[in-house]
Amino acid sequence: GQFLADPTMGPTLIGQPVNLAARLQSQTRRVGQPILVCQSTVKALGPLDKSSLNLVGHHALKGFAAPQPVYALCGLRNGPTGLSR
Repeated sequence: GQFLADPTMGPTLIGQPVNLAARLQSQTRRVGQPILVCQSTVKALGPLDKSSLNLVGHHALKGFAAPQPVYALCGLRNGPTGLSR
């Protein structure tokens, strides 16, 4: 079904995960890291090697009652063609 009755609008994503992703994206400049991930992403990695993740703190994000743990993907740098190791 459609969420909105306006047929000119394409499909949209809504909800807390999308809000969290948007808030993390807006934090990248503030913390100086190009890729940030949340606790649920870290948990979803399961037993995979998490040595490339660094906790950059617990951040108060709009729309969330408690500060959220924020992790940076380390070992990347901005190169002339984008991100590289």
